[in-house]
Amino acid sequence: MMTDPVLRMNNQNGSLMFIVLLIMVSLTIAGLMATEDTIMENRVARNYAINKQNLYLAEGAAKQAAQRLDSRSGIADYEHLMGQTGALPWVNKSDKDKTLFERSDNWTSTYNPEPMAVDKSSNVNSGARYVVDFDPPVVISGEDADINYAVYGLAESNSDEGETLVEIGFRKRVRAP
Repeated sequence: MMTDPVLRMNNQNGSLMFIVLLIMVSLTIAGLMATEDTIMENRVARNYAINKQNLYLAEGAAKQAAQRLDSRSGIADYEHLMGQTGALPWVNKSDKDKTLFERSDNWTSTYNPEPMAVDKSSNVNSGARYVVDFDPPVVISGEDADINYAVYGLAESNSDEGETLVEIGFRKRVRAP
């Protein structure tokens, strides 16, 4: 009878299988968690890249609008500058609420946004637009006035994955009205 308890203690058939099964389950769970982390990091990196691209396109559109407005030669006074609103429909007087331009869902044909010109050799589908909004002039002296204006650039992703709206402020000195 003495050997009976000893035999029972030495009989460990199946315990190795249980230990290996526990190790496999823990490794599987760790692998699944690592996969989820990798998927999330890929999404974050993709969204960051889309955001950066939209930022650069919106900023480029705003700078393009400012450059087009600056390149108009012969703008000497405020009235002449405001006369450009007919020739350049994307130039608006600030008789509207400024927040309308600052919200991209308000960018409709009412504000006549101009699409950004893109070099045809590049395969960039910008989807960027711009609009200019002028404040009333601030008279500095009897002859000079400062005009503050905001140039807005809007870029939207192709697959509705986000948008970026940029506002750049400028000041131009012209003859007072």
